[in-house]
Amino acid sequence: MIRHVRERVKRANIVLNQIWGIGERKFKADSKMRMFMFDALVMGVLLYGVELWGFKERVEVERVQLRYIRTTLSR
Repeated sequence: MIRHVRERVKRANIVLNQIWGIGERKFKADSKMRMFMFDALVMGVLLYGVELWGFKERVEVERVQLRYIRTTLSR
């Protein structure tokens, strides 16, 4: 189960890195739109199979979310 979570986190980080440049160019000052992009594109990849996870695995999901929020709001 942990292997599945790590694979989801890895793939979500790949998508996150791909959309980061788009967000920087198109919506630099619009953090609401950037969060919408995150929810629409990254969360779908990250939460695939979440029904099978336990409570402990949510920490990995929160790390990805917090990383994106911190970097988005710090700019």
